Amino acid sequence: MIIEVLLTKLLITTIATKSSLDISNEYDFDFEKRVINSQNNPYYDIISKVNHPNYNIKAQALNDIAEKKINNACNDVIKCLNDEDFRIRGLAAITLGKLDNILAIPYLINALKDEHPGVRGSAALSLGRLNAINSDNYLIELLNDNDYTVVLSACYSLGILNSTKSIDPIIKLLDHDNPQVRENAAWVLGLLKAQKATPYLEILTQDPYDSVRSSAKRAIFHIKYQALSDTSKIQYSGGSGLNLKDAIKITGIKNSLSCLRSQKEYINNFYGDNNRWEQVDQSHVKHNNKHYTLITVKENDSGKLRKFYFDITELFLKF
Repeated sequence: MIIEVLLTKLLITTIATKSSLDISNEYDFDFEKRVINSQNNPYYDIISKVNHPNYNIKAQALNDIAEKKINNACNDVIKCLNDEDFRIRGLAAITLGKLDNILAIPYLINALKDEHPGVRGSAALSLGRLNAINSDNYLIELLNDNDYTVVLSACYSLGILNSTKSIDPIIKLLDHDNPQVRENAAWVLGLLKAQKATPYLEILTQDPYDSVRSSAKRAIFHIKYQALSDTSKIQYSGGSGLNLKDAIKITGIKNSLSCLRSQKEYINNFYGDNNRWEQVDQSHVKHNNKHYTLITVKENDSGKLRKFYFDITELFLKF
């Protein structure tokens, strides 16, 4: 995602002062059990360089590990979170997020306490990448960080993690002194479909910064769209949907938008994967004072066409 890439670049540029961090003993990790040698590891040369005393060589190794997604280097990269050089710690945190290895999660949580904001922010961003759902309480605490880049990363990851418990703390960020934080907070609240944030976002549409105003308006749109297209009360009954007599009856419809969404959800659940079908046609059918939607889809595996008839009479009775 574009926002994630921009945040990563921003974090790298914020690494400016030296600090160190001792990894907590709360989590056990045996670094000596790894097996790295030239015979069974094609990436031996790259992995071995993360222990090199030269910064440039070590940094390049971390970049190569991230780019090539060398997962069996995870142990060595985790060790770099305790490096004396803050730049290496920051790069290690970013690399771990790109390796998609959940073993790194507790160490990244520890890194949220690092003295350097670039390391804290990088760790926060990587926790989102790793879908570390249980890290949301730690990330919420980080929303009070005195460095705005850290706040940006924590806020972004809470949105990616769909952390509803973070809605109230993120609403408070709409008053943040930094416009980038306000902009990002608005974006995340839209992502979380936080209806209670709407009045605060309405105020933000008058922000002096155009990017903040735009973000607030987009968030309001997403929140209202979610409310209009809500399918949580919809129920399906009837038959297979192969013809009018055996149509799938939809009840609990709020409006045409939720009706349309419910039909797509039904078809997606029928196939179990939205990549297995594609819609080729949709039409409205009226028969015996009843209303139906006919959706024709093509099955991607076989190329066959299948029809779905939905009885949507309830929607028309409301008007």
